[in-house]
Amino acid sequence: MKTATTNAKEMYIYVKDGVIFKVLLNDNGDRCAVKVDSANTPSFKVTPKGSTETINYYLSDLIEAGDKYSSGTFIKTIHKSDDSEDESSTYANYYYNECLKVVKKKILDNFNVEYGDLNMNNLGVPSYMIKQNGDTVTGMTQIDLSETNFNNWLKEGVAELALKSAKATANAYNFNVTTETIEVEKKQD
Repeated sequence: MKTATTNAKEMYIYVKDGVIFKVLLNDNGDRCAVKVDSANTPSFKVTPKGSTETINYYLSDLIEAGDKYSSGTFIKTIHKSDDSEDESSTYANYYYNECLKVVKKKILDNFNVEYGDLNMNNLGVPSYMIKQNGDTVTGMTQIDLSETNFNNWLKEGVAELALKSAKATANAYNFNVTTETIEVEKKQD
């Protein structure tokens, strides 16, 4: 996963009809070039817990060909792996969703860890992304890793794995699974 950095990457994006078609570290003289630096790259601010210092984080590493740029505004294009239509997002929402995927996978991979034993600083994402760590973030939504969300995300992940397994098993016998949801409940001790 690409992450936010405290230094904005200085680069040049090449834009035609509002779509970025090339990203380079230098200006090659093309009139489509737009300089990107700390003044105009997508960013957010973090004030660490117990501090008054604010740190700027930049999302310049997320900028790539196919994204959109118009009048100083960047829009992330999310390309689908199937035939469905691409989606658009702000860079902050895209980064949040990428971090949330990592957290959900970590919860599922460590299914035997109860919420109370969870290490909030060892989830594969920067600690400021987890609301319960106490940092203040401006311009970015933090992941609310409450016990309720933890349990719901674990249940959703298990249901997705069960559905995937059911589809693979049915396919092996030349059948199709005719539902897109499977209900699961945690066993009672």
